[in-house]
Order: sequence, then C-alpha cells, then structure tokens
Amino acid sequence: MLCEAAEKSEPLVFGSRGLGGVAGFVVGSVALAVVARTWRPVVLVRDCEPIPGGDVVLGLDLSHPCDEVLEFAFSQAHRLGVPLRVVHGPRHPGGCGPTARARRPRPPRRSSPGLHVTAEIRPGHPARRLLDASHAAALVVIGRRDRDSCLGPRTGGLTRTLLHRSRTPVAVVPHD
Repeated sequence: MLCEAAEKSEPLVFGSRGLGGVAGFVVGSVALAVVARTWRPVVLVRDCEPIPGGDVVLGLDLSHPCDEVLEFAFSQAHRLGVPLRVVHGPRHPGGCGPTARARRPRPPRRSSPGLHVTAEIRPGHPARRLLDASHAAALVVIGRRDRDSCLGPRTGGLTRTLLHRSRTPVAVVPHD
C-alpha cells in the first residue's frame, strides 16, 4: 500500500516515532522496503528538532551524477530558502586528484537564481562523510540506483547507513 501511495505523491514522507531496539528496526525495515521498491522520492524524518539555518546536503557520486537527484536537491534548497552543499567522499585519495576536480558537481540544466551552492570533495567512506555533513543540515539528499537481486529490490549500504543513523531527514531519490 505504501508503494502505491508513493506513486501518487512526490515525495512520500515517512515519520519516525523514535522507537529503539527491535521496534525501531521493524519500522526501519518498512521504510527500507519502500525506498527500494518505489520510483518516487522518499523522505524519512526522525523525531528530532529541526536544525535552524541548516542547509540541504547533496551526496553526489561524481562517477554517476544524475539529473533527477540534482534537480530534487536544488528544488528543495530553493523551496527552503537555504544553501545547497554538494558532498563527494571518494573512498580512495586518488578520487581527489585533478580528474575528480575536473568532474566537480554541476548545477542542473535549469537555473537557480539566488541559490548559494558549495562543493566539498574529501576522501573517506561516503556514508561517514555524509553523516558528518548531516549534523548541520536541514535535509540530506541521496540517489538510489536500481539494485535488484534474487531476494528482490534492495538498497545499498550508504542508503541503509543514512536511514538508520542520520538524525537529519534523508531524501532518497531513485534514478537509472
């Protein structure tokens, strides 16, 4: 039913009651299942106080930039009236060399007048970099590629980590 609701909304928003232990894991498993199966953006909102003045953080894989994810992040930053911070955390220091700098994140095709955009490229595990960036964010936006397996659709490790550990709302935007 939630996947059907997601197809009629943009985005579908999940709230969390702050349950811990087994109950929190069960709630998380429902959110993960919907995130893995729907082709609409899904946002998970924790039961936490919003961060005043927080920016929108976009986790971007420079080897697979995607217009849908970029458009969603830019539109949310514009809607909230806050800066957009693009974060890339290559796993290897080589991901920060001249080639990576040449592939810096670019704005989507439409213009976003008045929107302040910054980009950060720091080596390290991408999930750790995004969790660190989320501490001062109003929203974290990440993409999700189709990951079908013999067990059915699933999410990647970065998505699972952010959905389980980020206290900031996380938007997961599916793309090809």
